[in-house]
Formats: sequence, C-alpha cells, structure tokens
Amino acid sequence: MNPFYHLVADRAFHRCEYCHAPELVFNFPFEVEHIFPTSRGGVNVEINLALACRLAFLTLFLITNWHQK
Repeated sequence: MNPFYHLVADRAFHRCEYCHAPELVFNFPFEVEHIFPTSRGGVNVEINLALACRLAFLTLFLITNWHQK
C-alpha cells in the first residue's frame, strides 16, 4: 500500500477525487495516483497525489500514455 494512502484517503473522505465514488462501495482500497506523473517531472508530495477508483485510475493512465505511443 502506498505510504501516503491514509493521508490522501482521509483528505478525500475516502472518495475518488475524480468521480466522487465512495471507496466503501468497492470493498477495496482505492489507488493513490500522481496528478502530474513522476515520469513527467511530478514529485511525490501530498499536493500531487489523488485518491482514484480503478476506473478513474485506468482511464487517466490510458489518456496520459496514449500520446506517448
């Protein structure tokens, strides 16, 4: 589990910060993801982290990486 999980999850009230889905409904912890990816110069600090459900996480991953191919 991401070491920032508890800090980010508490800040987000255990909801996806993109679609606002409650974590409790999914019955497993959401992902802590970088808003600005570290591969593009983002840093590993609280203000650059967001709690994301699996759908939001994968959608953002595909959008972010689509242009790299």
